[in-house]
Amino acid sequence: VLPADDAFSRAIDFAWSTGVRANQTFYAHIPDLGGLQFDLAGGTFLLDAPVVFPSAIGGANFGMKDGTLRASKNFPAGRYLVEVNVTAAQWPKQTFEGVSFRNVLFDGAGHASGLACAYCNHITVDGCWFYRFLVNGFLAYDGHENYVSNSWFNQCDFNDNTTPLTANGTGVSLQSSDSSIVDSVIFCTKLGILVTAGNSIIQDVSLAHIHVSV
Repeated sequence: VLPADDAFSRAIDFAWSTGVRANQTFYAHIPDLGGLQFDLAGGTFLLDAPVVFPSAIGGANFGMKDGTLRASKNFPAGRYLVEVNVTAAQWPKQTFEGVSFRNVLFDGAGHASGLACAYCNHITVDGCWFYRFLVNGFLAYDGHENYVSNSWFNQCDFNDNTTPLTANGTGVSLQSSDSSIVDSVIFCTKLGILVTAGNSIIQDVSLAHIHVSV
């Protein structure tokens, strides 16, 4: 399987150039991509580098669905399979709104973390699986109203010795206010959920084989 980095870069460039030309904006300054979906169509995509959406421009009303992203052995240390606005320096660089991730398997393969969203509003993660991540399955840093539902998170698996990992990561790191994780399962991590911002909701989340250091 060949790495898919170039294909994602070209698809993102095309989507944003089309969206900017359409001259539709969201909140007066963010390009509205009109519900565009990066449809993985049930495929598995090997990545040598993160899928990065253009933080200098931002975007709203788009998503990714229905497939697998898997890190290769060449994936850069400390990075995430998908990064949304992680290069933004500080507030008010909230340039992403209404982004969805549905039915996507984020497989870090022991080389990458899963999905990182920084200074974003209204991120939806639904029906996704985060597997073999290094640090975090899902990270929402700052921002507002980011929601996780019907998803699974496990850093390692007692029945899978193909990628030996120590359970030393965090399933979900909610560092954005007014956010939530509901109807989900987190297992085989050191820490299930880290919440550092106010007014967040945790409801109907199953935690199993969570390892706490002594």
